[in-house]
Amino acid sequence: MDNDAAAPKIRVMIVDDHELVRSGLENILRLFDDIELVAQVDGGEKAVGLFGQAKPDVVLMDLIMPGMSGVTAIEALLREHPGARVLALTSFSDEDLIEGALRAGAIGYLLKNITGTQLVDAIRAAYSGRSTLAPEAAEALIHAVWEAGAIRDVSGTSSTGTPPGAIRDPHARQRSSGVTDQFSVGPSAERTVTYRLDDTDRAIITCLLEDARMSNAAVARAVGVPSRTVGYRISKLTRLGVIEIGAVVDPHSLGLDVVADVFMEVAPGRVREVAERFARLEQVSYVAGSIGNGDLSIQVCLDDSAVLGRFVEEIVAKVPGVIRARRVLVPWKLKDVHQWNIPPSPVDQDEVRPKRRG
Repeated sequence: MDNDAAAPKIRVMIVDDHELVRSGLENILRLFDDIELVAQVDGGEKAVGLFGQAKPDVVLMDLIMPGMSGVTAIEALLREHPGARVLALTSFSDEDLIEGALRAGAIGYLLKNITGTQLVDAIRAAYSGRSTLAPEAAEALIHAVWEAGAIRDVSGTSSTGTPPGAIRDPHARQRSSGVTDQFSVGPSAERTVTYRLDDTDRAIITCLLEDARMSNAAVARAVGVPSRTVGYRISKLTRLGVIEIGAVVDPHSLGLDVVADVFMEVAPGRVREVAERFARLEQVSYVAGSIGNGDLSIQVCLDDSAVLGRFVEEIVAKVPGVIRARRVLVPWKLKDVHQWNIPPSPVDQDEVRPKRRG
C-alpha cells in the first residue's frame, strides 16, 4: 500500500439562489486542499436532480429559495439518498426554520456570518458524521426538546399521537380547525395530556378559526410573523394533534335536513364494541360515551324524519348490546366544535363554583 497516497478530497455541492453567494463560497472552498467543489446549483429541484450524478459528500443548502425550499430539498435528498449529509447554510435564525431543517435531516445548521475556516471545519465534521450547530440552532434544539417534554401525561410518559381512549372525535368530518389546551383520555380520565400554546400559536389558530381558507401569507400578515413561520407552526400543531385541518360540511347543503341525537343504554361491558360499530357508519357524525357505564350517544344526519325513524328502529335497535334508545331532534346549532376558540386564560374556579354562604 502506498502510504504517500493523497487522502481523498471532500466533495461539496453548493445550493443557493444567489450567484454572489455561490461565487463567494466557491472562492473560500478553493483555498483548502482537502475540499473539492463538484457542483453548484441555484435551487432545490436542481440539487435533487444533480445529486446522483455529482455524488457530493456534503451539501451546503440555503433554506430560503424560490420554488422548492431548502427544507423540502433536504427531505427529498434524504428520501432518495439516505446517506446524504446536508449542512443548512442560511442568513436566518428563525426557530421554526431551524427546527424544520433539523427535522428534515440536516446534519448541521450554520449562519452565513461564519468565517471560511469555521465553514470548512463544519464540512469536515459533516463528512465524518458529526454535527455542527450555530449557537442559535443549538438554542432552538434545546427549546424543541423542552417543548416535546411539555407534552406528557401525569405518569411522565410523553404522548403526541391519538389519545388511546378516543373512539371518534366529535364532528371529525366537519372540522376546519379545533384546538385542545388540555384534555383527558381513558375510562377514568386518569391521564391528562397538555400542550402549551404560545401567543403565536394562539394567533394563528384564531385566524384559521375565522377563515380556514386563509393562505400562510395572509395569516402571517395578520399575526405579524414570517410566512414560513406560519407554515411550520401549522405543520407542527397538526402533527402533534393540537389542530386538525379539513373540510367543513354543512349537512343541509347535501339535503340531509334532519340532525338528531340518539341516546342509548348499552349492556355492561359492550359500550366500546357498540361505539366502534356506530363510528363506522357514514350517517353518524359523533360518537361519545358518558359517565355511566352503559350510556352512549351518537349524532346522525339524515334525509327526513321518516328515515330517522327507520334508522333507529331498523339499525340502532338491532345492534347487539343496545338495550334501549331514544332520539332527540337538533333543529339548529348556534355553535359547533369547529367554532370553539381558545380560552384566553385558565378558568377561575371561583367564577364557576357557587360561593358558600356564612
